[in-house]
Amino acid sequence: MKIQFTVDPENIVAFADILAGDELKNEIVGTTEEDYILIDVYYSRDKQEALESLEDLAESDD
Repeated sequence: MKIQFTVDPENIVAFADILAGDELKNEIVGTTEEDYILIDVYYSRDKQEALESLEDLAESDD
């Protein structure tokens, strides 16, 4: 499954740490007019806790 997040550049390091720690496949797909980073994250159901942590750092677009 895939979800897209809009990440404030101030939170990108913490966001990336969660992605790496949980080995979540991801792809930067662009930026917004406000210079936020758009990131697609691919996940399985067993990664729900990691997704919740990511949502705390970003706005979900899906």
